[in-house]
Amino acid sequence: MKYVMLKEDTKELYGITLYRIKRRKDGVLGGYLEKESNLRQYGTSWISDNAVVYGNAVVYGNAVVSGNARISGNARISGNARISGNAVVYGNAVVYGKDKVTDKVSIITSFLEFDFTFSLKDKYIRVGCKSHSFKEWNDYIISESQNYIKDCISVESHNALVDQIELIIKLG
Repeated sequence: MKYVMLKEDTKELYGITLYRIKRRKDGVLGGYLEKESNLRQYGTSWISDNAVVYGNAVVYGNAVVSGNARISGNARISGNARISGNAVVYGNAVVYGKDKVTDKVSIITSFLEFDFTFSLKDKYIRVGCKSHSFKEWNDYIISESQNYIKDCISVESHNALVDQIELIIKLG
């Protein structure tokens, strides 16, 4: 086992008890987890500083979550991904490979009953069957192509997605 959860070092977030972790091999304190399934015990993945991971979110592979980042929902952080600063990743977001999410950039995919795949990879956002850079998505949203991705997802999901992508672009 690469870490232990410290039952005596906790904090509350939205009524959820989070436990600080401590690396077994060198005693380094890490960030906070709700439960052991939030951070895999194998690989070099790590949560540090005041970062928190809770809900059904999972960090694994060589991914690192640090700073004041918050990972929750069904988010999956893996590969060599780096999440830091005040980033918030939740819903069904997938961040992997060499992705870096920093500062106030939020990846938001909680659309209640709406169901589509949303991921961020190597500076590209993939939604349903379409993958574009932040700038390309921005161009599509601003231009006549509000209907561009309707062939991949429902009208309700499309409208919610447009709102969320506009928010991501503003924050990014």
